[in-house]
Amino acid sequence: MNLLIATPYYPPHWGGLELASYHLAVEMANRGHNVHVLTTDSGGDLEGLQGDFSVLRLPVTFRIFNTPVSLAAYRAAAKLANDADLIHTYGYPVYFSDISAHMATRRGIPLVLDWAIDPRQTTPYRENVLARAMADMYFRIHGNSVFQRADAIVLNCEEFRTYLVRRRLIPSSEKLHVIPRGLDTSLFTPGPRRPELRYGSEFMILYVGRINEQKGLDILLKAFPGVLRDHPNTSLVVIGPCDNPDYMRSLEKYLYKCGGRVRFPFGTKGVPNDQLVDYYRAADVVAFPSRYESMGRVPAEAMACGTPVVGTPVGANADLIGKAGIAVERENAEGLANALRLMLSDTRLRKALGKNGVQLISETRSWKRNADQYEAMYQHLKGG
Repeated sequence: MNLLIATPYYPPHWGGLELASYHLAVEMANRGHNVHVLTTDSGGDLEGLQGDFSVLRLPVTFRIFNTPVSLAAYRAAAKLANDADLIHTYGYPVYFSDISAHMATRRGIPLVLDWAIDPRQTTPYRENVLARAMADMYFRIHGNSVFQRADAIVLNCEEFRTYLVRRRLIPSSEKLHVIPRGLDTSLFTPGPRRPELRYGSEFMILYVGRINEQKGLDILLKAFPGVLRDHPNTSLVVIGPCDNPDYMRSLEKYLYKCGGRVRFPFGTKGVPNDQLVDYYRAADVVAFPSRYESMGRVPAEAMACGTPVVGTPVGANADLIGKAGIAVERENAEGLANALRLMLSDTRLRKALGKNGVQLISETRSWKRNADQYEAMYQHLKGG
């Protein structure tokens, strides 16, 4: 099969959608499919990201609320679509999914829309008048047609199925396929702790994720002094890149109240997975205070390493945290502090949830299993 994967985000840009598209390309190429990836050039180190497939990186012309737009995408997609048997695109964000829908219709080939997140669920939509007006105009004029044109719409959790059906965004629920995101279950595994990563503390709480408003580090920092009252010898380790300097500066007032117990071992940069896994194993609990998510890979990675999670059951994580963690309400710093205190106080609970997490992830979240489901769907759409 000649497969065209069109995505605005792709490694080395850091995030769940990027890893999902990359591993899908790798798995499909390994199975003998001819894969082409169309994306934007995010810069960064490409070492270790090559595979037996082609990647066309287009220059970013401008950005709309952090969504990269390349004016070269239409011509490039038209050329690649000529040889494609199927187009797999990721949306929203917009633009790449729009172009993909147009090309699939013009060529008469199946279109798979991997639905990431509706911008109307995000904080900018709720709080920014311009963002809300632009999003509403897009969906009113054009956006919903992508759902109409798609032959299959892939969701990574049942919560998204309910959302799309409730808002009547889809012409038929028969198009919907729930395929949980995978992860590298050969890398993210339980293993020995490295005590030096705990900064000599009795307990270690780990935060992994981008440092921005969406991920809710401010909520965790509000909660952390409440944890220290019961467990003063606790370190909070923060790992993730910062894509919003203003947000980082806004955290200073919370950091001041944390008694120097917050550590940024890599500053405000990301970290390779082979190093990240050691931090997951070293932690007693991973905190995940995100305000909204599409994929949210951190809880799955933590659970695969045997570390329990306390966090908000947003997006795909509702299916995980309820089974191998403690769920807390969004924006609830007090509830987060209470759940973290409970987790640190109860060794049996941590061990039981850690064991549940390893079993859950090993049974449901490997990239191979993920690709098996996609490949079966592709074959069905192609009628073979």
